[in-house]
Amino acid sequence: MTNHPTAPAGLRGRGRDLYETLTEALEFTPAEHATLTEACRTATLLDDLQEAMDGAPFTVLGSQRQPVANPLLTELRSHRLALVRLLAALDLPDLEDDDGEGPVYRSVSSIRAQRAAKARWSGHTKRADLRREGGQ
Repeated sequence: MTNHPTAPAGLRGRGRDLYETLTEALEFTPAEHATLTEACRTATLLDDLQEAMDGAPFTVLGSQRQPVANPLLTELRSHRLALVRLLAALDLPDLEDDDGEGPVYRSVSSIRAQRAAKARWSGHTKRADLRREGGQ
């Protein structure tokens, strides 16, 4: 891979690290790249929300002067869930070492295809083994 995309403007901290790590290791289709960008923006926003929450009280006064959970807690939780869903949508592989020289670079699509082929054909070899043994 010689042509890495430039990180979108505004990414900082963990969002920028995530973007750089993944785009150096994997190739993305335009749709996957859009999802990756949103995941990285979410990671940057999570850093900002956590920074705002650091040192802030866990409860604040509500509209009726009652103690309520700090709204930042809800935002942190919802953005963490969003990040998990975005990363799950990418179905990122574990990077594999080919011969100890570093990770194997493949596209996310080819990794998904390989997983699908393994799943599709894993049952065939088991059935063939059973037939040879006289099981079916």
